[in-house]
Amino acid sequence: MDDNEYEIDIKRSLRMRDMLTTLAHELVHVKQYELGQLDHSAEADYDYWDKPSEVEAHGRETGLFIRWAEKNKLANKKWTQV
Repeated sequence: MDDNEYEIDIKRSLRMRDMLTTLAHELVHVKQYELGQLDHSAEADYDYWDKPSEVEAHGRETGLFIRWAEKNKLANKKWTQV
């Protein structure tokens, strides 16, 4: 992609909440990349779940979604619930 432009593919068959938490997860990776925090070669010896980039992305995805839903007054909607 061009500078400052990213493409994120998300499976359209996911429930809306799952799509948005996936988007939040991937946007954490965009942030990591932009700040020079994403180094695949440094994480090569880690199992997937132990990679620092994945620990952060999985750890933040739900909270980012919840904060977005609350800010947009959607937190009480059924589709936003687990």
